[in-house]
Amino acid sequence: MPRFAILRRVPECRLRLVIFTEHVDATYYAYFHYLLGELADDGQLSFCAITKDDVSRWATPSELVHQLQLQIEPHLVIFNRYGLPHGLDLVRLFRHHRVPVLYHIDDDLMNPPPVASSPHTRRDVIDERRAMLEECDYIQPSTLVLSELIRRRLPTARILEPRHPPYLGSLIRPEHVAQPEHAQPIIGYMASKSHGPDLDHILPAITSILRARPHVRFEVFGTLSLPPFLSTLFPRRVRSRPAVIDYTDFLRHLASTKWAVGLAPLLPTEFNTCKSAIKYLEYTLCGIPIVASDTIPYRVIDSELNGLLARSPDEWVAHISRLLDDRTFAAELVARARQACEAMFGLKAEKARLLTLLCRLAGVT
Repeated sequence: MPRFAILRRVPECRLRLVIFTEHVDATYYAYFHYLLGELADDGQLSFCAITKDDVSRWATPSELVHQLQLQIEPHLVIFNRYGLPHGLDLVRLFRHHRVPVLYHIDDDLMNPPPVASSPHTRRDVIDERRAMLEECDYIQPSTLVLSELIRRRLPTARILEPRHPPYLGSLIRPEHVAQPEHAQPIIGYMASKSHGPDLDHILPAITSILRARPHVRFEVFGTLSLPPFLSTLFPRRVRSRPAVIDYTDFLRHLASTKWAVGLAPLLPTEFNTCKSAIKYLEYTLCGIPIVASDTIPYRVIDSELNGLLARSPDEWVAHISRLLDDRTFAAELVARARQACEAMFGLKAEKARLLTLLCRLAGVT
């Protein structure tokens, strides 16, 4: 029997999906789990998620595919950032059984920046992903920039319209979110360790504010390390919050931080321009006003209306200081951000679009 990380069976549903995901992580939850869960609640589909650890337990990929065909009979198979083990073999096996294959990709994983100890930078993983992208039936990128980049590299690929992560406005109950006007004087940045260079880019602004404002604190949340010199300069005013793996728990934890400002620095590299504005959605959901780099991913923000975009060190200092000083403005910014995120990326509309797309790809009515 296959081992599933996630399994939702819905009798007599119109669509059955198998998702191979590297991990049951933020990308899986943000792009698939909540949307598919609501569609399963509606009786529209069944789905299961299988991680690379689950795949590695099988002697051969053909045995796993045979069992999935018997147990699930999928109409469509989705690979989410998946590479090894056996990624290309799995694509070929499902296509041999005439099951359409969709590859979902939310970063430029064919050319990732070097990150110590990251599996994304292993040459064998990169090569496997590229081969899977070349042979799958459809590719679903997360942004237009990423779509155009893949099209240049794989000109014969069938690339679908980009699908941005949805705004999960109903996921965190209002009573669990601190109101912006009641926030603590804390500047926060939630990020993975790959965002170290992005943080380095704005450290002069953070240092300047901490020196000028003795009551202000700075925190990082996630696998990103706190710069050692900040701990040396401000030992009682900086903090590193450990990563929270479960995505719902992560959002609840973020909502409980009571940060006055949420940072989203992003260097204008080719890799970064392919990213989505998911940090904007997450900060907004948790009631935290954002200051972000004025780069392509964050230009969904209307600066001064529903967030603040910074173009220079002086603007980083000015925007952060304004949010620290004017809590009424911060609260208005968050309220308008929630309206904008719901209008652009609302869960209800995205759920309907996703169901229509998956049924079309699977060839079911």
